[in-house]
This record gives sequence, structure tokens and C-alpha cells, in this order.
Amino acid sequence: MSNKTKKQSGFGLVEVIVSISILSMVSLVLVSLSTMVHFNSENSRNRTIANSIMQDTIEEIHNARDSNVLSGKDWAGGIADDSKEISMDNKKFILSKKITDADSSLPSGAPSGSRKKIAITITWSESSGSKEIKAETYITNWRPKY
Repeated sequence: MSNKTKKQSGFGLVEVIVSISILSMVSLVLVSLSTMVHFNSENSRNRTIANSIMQDTIEEIHNARDSNVLSGKDWAGGIADDSKEISMDNKKFILSKKITDADSSLPSGAPSGSRKKIAITITWSESSGSKEIKAETYITNWRPKY
């Protein structure tokens, strides 16, 4: 009897199952990573737009105040609570402004009603849920006393 060993070529069943399992896990990780990148990209884009709306709103408030002062009108005229929907980049953003008196931290002798607190909130919806950003700023009556 001769003991001849045959060389096997190809892959066995165990090797094939292990390699398919590894490829499946790598594919799952890549799909999860791709989904996370998509959500983060969407969130970043929407936050950038919301911050731009926020900055524009603050600029509009300052411009209204300055125009009122320079034209001799009530410095806070036309600056009021407001809520509106803004569409940008096929996305709807809700802008809410809340104006309150903020005279408590002014020095004594300052005229009443010469400082306002502006609270701005912008909300929007995206695939991962509802999001919002908030900001507060103050405006004052800078009209000279003379």
C-alpha cells in the first residue's frame, strides 16, 4: 500500500463561511458609518442655515433701532414679538422673537425702557428629529441725552 497524499486546492466550507462573515461585518460597519455621515451632514447644513437666519434677524433688529433713533422716532418702535416660517434650501425653519424690558441691570437714573432683551429661537425638523437653536441679545437706546 502506498501512502500518497493528495494536495487539495480551493477553499473549504469553513474558510468560505468565515470570509463571508467578515465581509458582512465590514459591510454593516460601512453602512452604519455612511448613515451617520449623512445625518451629521444634514444637521450641519441646517445649523448653518439656522445660524445665518439668527444673525440676519439680529442685524435687522439693530438696523431698525438705529433707523428709529436717527429719524427721531421711538427707538424700539417696530421691534416686537414675532413668529414666522422661513423656507431656505427646501427646508422650513420657524423663527420666534420674544422682546422683554431689561432695565433691572441698568445704572440708577437711566431712563425707563431704555434696554430690551431679545430672545430668538429657530426650530426645524430633520430626519433625526426636531432641532432648535437659541440666542439672546440686548439692545439699548443709544440716543445722546443732549
